Amino acid sequence: LKILFNLNAVENECGSSIKKLQRDINNCISSLQCHNIDISNWDAILTYLCSTKLPECTLALWEQTIENKTEISKWKDMDKFLSNRFQTLETVSGLKDNKSSRVPKQQPTQHLVESHSKRLGTFQASVNTNVCKVCGRSEHKLQNCEEIRKLTPAQRIEFIKGNHRCLNCLSAGHTVTRCKSPFNCSICRSRHHTLLHLPQAIQTEATGSRRFPRAIDDGPSTSRQAQQRMESAKENHNFVKNVNACHAQTNRGVLLGTARVQIHFNGINFSARALIDSGSECTFITERLRRRINLPTKRLHAQVSGINNSISAQVKEACAIKLRSPIDPLVNLEAIALILPKLTGDLPTCQVSALTQQAFPELVLADKRFFVNEPVDLVLGGDIYPQIMLGGIKKNVLNTLLAQETVFGWIITGSTETSYSANNIVSFYNEVNLEKRLTAFWELEDLPKKASLNETDKYCEELFKATTKRNANGKYVVSLPFKQDYPSGISLGPSLKGACAQFYRNETRLAKKPELQTEYSRVLCEYETLDHMAKIPYSIQADSTDCYFLPHHAVFKEESTTTKVRVVFNASCPTANGVSLNDVLYPGPILQADLPILILRWRFYKYVFNTDIEKMYRQILVNREHTKFQRIVFRKSPEEPISLFELKTVTFGINCAPYLAIRTLHQLADDVEKTYPIASNILRNCMYVDDILSGGHNLDSTIRAREEISRVMKSYGFPLRKWTSNNTQVLDGIPKSHLLSTDFLEFEDTSTVKALGIRWNARSDYFYFITKPIDSKGIITKRAILSAIAKLFDPLGWLAPIIIVAKILMQNIWLEGTDWDETVSSTTMNRWQTFVSGYAEINNIRVPRWVNFTPCATAEIHGFCDASEKAYAATIFLKITLEGKVNVNLLMAKTRVAPVKTISLPRLELCGAVLLAETMESIINQLNLGNLATHFWTDSTIVLAWIRKPPCSWSTFVAHRVTKIVEKVGNKNWRHVDSESNPADLASRGLPAGELVDNPLWWQGPSWLQEDDTKWPVNEIEQLTTIEEKRVHTHTSTVNDSQDILNRFSNFSRALRVISYIRRFYQRTHPKTKSFFKTESNLISPDEIKLTTQCLISICQKRYYSEEYERLKSGKSIGGKSEILPLNPFIDKDGIMRAGGRLSASSDLSYSERHPILLPYSAKLSRLYVQFVHQVSIHGENQLMLRLIRSQFWIPRVKNMIRSVIHNCKVCTIYKKRSQAQLMGIIPEERTTFSTFEEFFTTIALLILASALECVLAYMHVCKLTNFQT
Repeated sequence: LKILFNLNAVENECGSSIKKLQRDINNCISSLQCHNIDISNWDAILTYLCSTKLPECTLALWEQTIENKTEISKWKDMDKFLSNRFQTLETVSGLKDNKSSRVPKQQPTQHLVESHSKRLGTFQASVNTNVCKVCGRSEHKLQNCEEIRKLTPAQRIEFIKGNHRCLNCLSAGHTVTRCKSPFNCSICRSRHHTLLHLPQAIQTEATGSRRFPRAIDDGPSTSRQAQQRMESAKENHNFVKNVNACHAQTNRGVLLGTARVQIHFNGINFSARALIDSGSECTFITERLRRRINLPTKRLHAQVSGINNSISAQVKEACAIKLRSPIDPLVNLEAIALILPKLTGDLPTCQVSALTQQAFPELVLADKRFFVNEPVDLVLGGDIYPQIMLGGIKKNVLNTLLAQETVFGWIITGSTETSYSANNIVSFYNEVNLEKRLTAFWELEDLPKKASLNETDKYCEELFKATTKRNANGKYVVSLPFKQDYPSGISLGPSLKGACAQFYRNETRLAKKPELQTEYSRVLCEYETLDHMAKIPYSIQADSTDCYFLPHHAVFKEESTTTKVRVVFNASCPTANGVSLNDVLYPGPILQADLPILILRWRFYKYVFNTDIEKMYRQILVNREHTKFQRIVFRKSPEEPISLFELKTVTFGINCAPYLAIRTLHQLADDVEKTYPIASNILRNCMYVDDILSGGHNLDSTIRAREEISRVMKSYGFPLRKWTSNNTQVLDGIPKSHLLSTDFLEFEDTSTVKALGIRWNARSDYFYFITKPIDSKGIITKRAILSAIAKLFDPLGWLAPIIIVAKILMQNIWLEGTDWDETVSSTTMNRWQTFVSGYAEINNIRVPRWVNFTPCATAEIHGFCDASEKAYAATIFLKITLEGKVNVNLLMAKTRVAPVKTISLPRLELCGAVLLAETMESIINQLNLGNLATHFWTDSTIVLAWIRKPPCSWSTFVAHRVTKIVEKVGNKNWRHVDSESNPADLASRGLPAGELVDNPLWWQGPSWLQEDDTKWPVNEIEQLTTIEEKRVHTHTSTVNDSQDILNRFSNFSRALRVISYIRRFYQRTHPKTKSFFKTESNLISPDEIKLTTQCLISICQKRYYSEEYERLKSGKSIGGKSEILPLNPFIDKDGIMRAGGRLSASSDLSYSERHPILLPYSAKLSRLYVQFVHQVSIHGENQLMLRLIRSQFWIPRVKNMIRSVIHNCKVCTIYKKRSQAQLMGIIPEERTTFSTFEEFFTTIALLILASALECVLAYMHVCKLTNFQT
């Protein structure tokens, strides 16, 4: 410790001195560990002592290596740093000796040194300690000078430039572009010193440097988010991905060198796109490409580190690759490639202008599509970079690009112009996101659930009731539900420039199709004609933060019969501070009715009609105070100036628009409930978006419902159009222009693209399907298959036997681990082609709309469930009996794929029963069919046995699901059906479309369902089963409270004190308990300690010597096999068992010595007492401890326990260690030869010999100088 706390400081940057400091500290650590001293928590002490001894430059480098400044550094990290620092300084020393003649003596030297460690880079710079250039008085750094701090930032910049100093570190001898300092401005993080930071408004003008690119000023902004966004823009000029949010003047992107290469394996060349990266030490390949080529792999463990020295990936495999050139067959390169799931994003990240693409007609490009955003599957690193590059180079191509010749052709790198419009046009025509389509596909399978209102939904409801009103014309006026923290917590920024940029792009696109541009202008002009928007004057305040401009563009729908061009408004476009209108509005609760339930309800009417609310959103006005948040820019032709408008109605594209529209219709239903009850019911239960699906059981009621809803909607400003019905009498009196121009009504999902849609033929009154062809001739990838499956729209499950095949196929693709753009396996491809081949047969399916229900008919609902190894399903049929005629129709079907984890078939059957119960409950509750008879059918007798017994009889899995079934539909009406008569069997196994078209089992159920219940299958008594039966397990254990308590202690004295306090607490809290003593002191008395000891001894003896104790207590002798029989034990007056022994009659010994207390060897109390004796005897040896223990207790085999305690004692182990024998030194010459000495005889000892006592004389020589004797 003396050496550790008196280390010598390292005066200069010397590798050997730092190594000595490190070695001294490590030697001290080793010595402390040898003495069993725990130093695991000494990191703070060691790192502090070491850091106080380091020179300034090394200490600064150590501070830079600390990643987490809030945590205490570890010594092992500092030890590793010192080793690396030693290697670096030794290398630098060698370089200085070799290159000193090349460095001018007048300038400070700078070295960037790379040691043998690949991840270590060290900067070393000489320190200039000259007199301050500003004040000229003292030696201090320029940034610490008081005179320089008195100047303004602009004056400081001029001074630094005038003295040719670095703008980042303020040092002389280099510019900011070559500055090695890792520090930047602490305010904006740009490459300049904090003292030189200028306010945003004057930064560019004052510095004139490219480091501070100027952005378009969109007005004042108080948002910190906007400041951060603009500061981030200074560091990155690539704004292609989000132009509207950045508003930067510089439209630049960066091209990286890519090449098309060939990987040769097994005689075949595989093409791949590679990134040539000299900054990478290794070559990398994607797992997708390796699997496509089927390259053999080798196990490897490595870490990939990137920027900021952070670990970005873990490599577990590598493979050998052979590269060929598409343009030179003689090129043959070999490399070891590390395998990673993904290397980088698609390159390039920007949209390259057409000029860049056509600027290299004379060059053979390595990647002819270098300007196309495509994936990269290979990174060619520095290990083969010298073999790839050739001598050819062309600089300043298009002023900023660089062309380099490689063995694969010429690669193009550098900064280039980007094209925004192309990138945004893609987004206009882009299909619905595949992830959203997949989500919608699976959500379609979910049963509708009534959502409860949260706090924000309740706030929207209260706000709607408080602010909604009607104007003089009868139209409703609503307010936008702004968030409660707007504008105090969150505010909008300027948005005019973003809206203008969007309008210009849309205008340029429409200019290519004049007819669409004309239609687009007509639609917006119609807004003004119908007074749905109003023109506002252009002023400075038009783009304030208290308004919002909606960007808009056109969407084309060729198949639409009325509106082929729609205007889409984008309220999610961020303003200058990154906040959009949708960000400050609540979307409101979801009030939209479920489409499957609406169709089912519609099927119960004999006569039906359908109509559409014309421009439903635009029939609802917005509060005048909020129209400023619905501003747009528009002009009829490019020759006209831009005009500003405010939309006066609810606008589609604002997140709260669906809520406001549907909630207004519900408010209308409340307002007319007493005068027009039929119309009120239609508005609540028969609306889907802007469509009305209603009808009646007879012609008169249907016509009355049509007239009433027409009258109400017209009087409240909601005109109805596109009327259609299955009976022409229902439409009498409606103008022909208001009728639907076709004979069919199409039901759509919310997406814009679908491959399978449901239609209703009004004239023939049936549903049918229209399919779009699925391309199966091209490359079949995972993306192509999932995209086609996600477009299937079957809300009622009528095509479940067909769709389940696609679901199972989708699951198999995920299990295979195929990448999105990778060709699927041959097995999957064959299954997909089989599915597609019969897909067109769906067009031949016809489903009758009316299920023959009348109020006077007898109705029954029958549900069937089944399961296979791949899926489970539930189907529901409606049976109508009227005047002896029976009609059975399929209502709904639901399917689920089986879990990936394999479970037993009975459990899957039970899952199918749960699905049936949930579906049945949903239909009955939402269609108000609670008075109908319900029957449930399954072909599993095991499931029947599970359902008909209490859930507590079964295992957890079965019990939970049986409980759910009983809660939803009960367990009374469950019956057994054979598999051949179970329609759910078709849905669980799948069926080709051609076989489903006229399948009576699927559409009408089993044949016996047409008969009365006497001819139904006999309900078999369920078989007795023990499968999943709940097992009752009994665990018996003996718990000893005292033993449990003692196991918590490692110190005998502390155990006695704690337990004494517990006994005292119990005594004071239980007044009726016998009190042995009373004390007013808070300290434990000796009497309490004595009683606690006796209590513990008694409990211990009763536990380990229970049989002996009971026999002695009852006056009997102990058994002959007892280990304490030779001790002749007895019980004293305190109830403690003691040893009799042969010393009972000795009067010289105390009572405890004559009759020691018996303690068992295995008891925790015995070991605690032995450890206690070892401590009080000051680590006494075996005999001393044995004497002390046996004066009180008798413990069998106590010597073994004593040896164990001494052996495990750390103190005894340390002091027992022998000191190292020292080699004696050489005696000096003056001590080996006597110059003056005396001789004499002396008696030195009396020795007891074997026979007698003898005197021994010694002859001695004594040196007179040193008094040394021999």
